[in-house]
Amino acid sequence: MQGTRDVPRWARRALGTVGSLLVIAAIAGCETTTTGDDSEAATSGDAVKCGNVATDDCTPHVGSRQAVRVDALVWRVRSVETTPTIGDQQYGLGETANGVYLVADLSVTSRKNESATISDDVISLVVDGGNVYSPDSDGTFAAMTEGQDPLLLTDIGPDTTLSAPVVFDVPPKVLGKKLELRFSELGFGSTEGFIRLPALQ
Repeated sequence: MQGTRDVPRWARRALGTVGSLLVIAAIAGCETTTTGDDSEAATSGDAVKCGNVATDDCTPHVGSRQAVRVDALVWRVRSVETTPTIGDQQYGLGETANGVYLVADLSVTSRKNESATISDDVISLVVDGGNVYSPDSDGTFAAMTEGQDPLLLTDIGPDTTLSAPVVFDVPPKVLGKKLELRFSELGFGSTEGFIRLPALQ
């Protein structure tokens, strides 16, 4: 049997190169790309780089069908719609927007071990990462159905889920832009998370 010394040097180099390529290909085949469960987020260019839990080192931006957790509160967007008016206009119980009402039906689940008050500045609407809109209190109360409690300035207990609309009065021109709901930490914390809204007209 001939030893490796009898194999030409160029042949040994070629075999070594082929072996290296096979190892690289095997490693590449084992790599996977993880995306969120929301196909909308995956196709819209939203980078979900650190999951859906807000921390000091992570500000999640997720799709409209995903949840985001900020300060042990888990937020979801159940639906979103636009309308020029809210409530019963015939009997003067409704409200008319200065622009157009964006109505986001939200739910929030508390993972805290004690009750907490959802402050009125915890939810805001961000347009293209620039202009920020606060909830319209008159529109929000007009949009609630009988028996619903508002999400803002309401106490939420441990393992409790609340659902209610939050309304924003915005110029019609912003509806064609990228819109995100921003959920901030309770109190004086700085963590926050974003849920992308679906395209609106």
